[in-house]
Amino acid sequence: MLERREELQAQQTAESRALQALRADLAAAQQALDEALAEIDQARHQHSSQRDMLTATLDPELAGLYERQRAGGGPGAGRLQGHRCGACRIEIGRGELAQISAAAEDEVVRCPECGAILLRLEGFEE
Repeated sequence: MLERREELQAQQTAESRALQALRADLAAAQQALDEALAEIDQARHQHSSQRDMLTATLDPELAGLYERQRAGGGPGAGRLQGHRCGACRIEIGRGELAQISAAAEDEVVRCPECGAILLRLEGFEE
């Protein structure tokens, strides 16, 4: 009986040490998580400030259109990449692409599928 008791006490001591090590690991992981969340919050604040500055330079009507599109849950704008919308990645039909190509440079064009504002950068027809 005494042997069994000593055996159980040794096991309890080992388990207590393992539990302490796990608690230390958990505390370290929690600290790392808190630091990562703080970095994310700081980056989000910085990007939000930059976004606000850039938005202030846009035509209010265009900024409003962009915000309404984003409020719908999707991207507000996407680059036209060849025959695809950069926002939804869906290929745009030839007829619609011809209309986009023929549109004035300052005309706002939107993806026929997702409605995102299409950014027509130089060489978009490639």
